[in-house]
Amino acid sequence: MSLEPPPAWVLRAARARLNRTHKWSAYFDVMSVYYDIAPVKALVNPQLGSKIVAQYSSTPAPLIESKAETMSEQTALHEFFHHLFHQRRRRHSGEGEQALADQFAMECLELNSAGSPT
Repeated sequence: MSLEPPPAWVLRAARARLNRTHKWSAYFDVMSVYYDIAPVKALVNPQLGSKIVAQYSSTPAPLIESKAETMSEQTALHEFFHHLFHQRRRRHSGEGEQALADQFAMECLELNSAGSPT
């Protein structure tokens, strides 16, 4: 599979899981299953730097940390893209990875707002 956004039904399923559990890890689990990649843990770390809302770390185990329990879906998708990128490419981040993550998040949100059934 590619680094393309998932179909809208995957995003709806991920959001439904988040709404049921109130845990971003459940959202990321749905996305990870769709892309057939290792799951990523999600946890709150209020000690993140003052300018950091969330961050992805691939070592020692995949982890998305957020400063607070609440995180926008756009931020979650941006950080998930980093996980997808590292799982697919198996290399360290390049300078273009941030822009790709932003684009992925925006395309996912556009898909979702369009209500595409695919």
